[in-house]
Amino acid sequence: MRHIAFITVAIFACIPGAQALEAGAAIVDITPPLGSPLNGYGDRLGRGATEVRDPLTARCLYLRDEDTQLFLVTTDLCIINRELREAVVESMPNIVPPENVILTATHNHNGTGGMVPNLIFRTISGPYREDLLDLTAQGIVSAMEQAYENRTRATIAYGTAKQEVLTVNRQNSDGPRDEQIGVIKVEDPD
Repeated sequence: MRHIAFITVAIFACIPGAQALEAGAAIVDITPPLGSPLNGYGDRLGRGATEVRDPLTARCLYLRDEDTQLFLVTTDLCIINRELREAVVESMPNIVPPENVILTATHNHNGTGGMVPNLIFRTISGPYREDLLDLTAQGIVSAMEQAYENRTRATIAYGTAKQEVLTVNRQNSDGPRDEQIGVIKVEDPD
């Protein structure tokens, strides 16, 4: 079934009048300086990072067809809060309309904290630090700029499958869980 989607997309790419696809990708390190508060669990209370085991990244995919263009960005953060989105939109290149920017987080409980000014969240993510918010936003914007610069003709394929081991229901071990996993593949057509 997964291969059928790719073949279908490839066939349509050869049909006269079919829309051309352009894509670009980039990965940018958004690891904050040591001592920066970490987001996540309440028992951490926003204490600062003492070392870097794995760098935090912003991964961006730029896609454009004849009608639409978008940025899809995934970050190694716990959340994308309103303030971070606003900082990204304010600084991003004037290429894609803000409503076509999709920002996601891996929900990393060891990601940068201190980016939520709300007092309740400060107990989990540490004291609000506008410098960390700006640094993170600039890293995301840099990923967007690089993905746009890396753009080239592309093909896209997608597929879905069921899986049994990647998701759990933390509230009820016998409760419902999402068994579907989706994958998209974007590559140079050559």
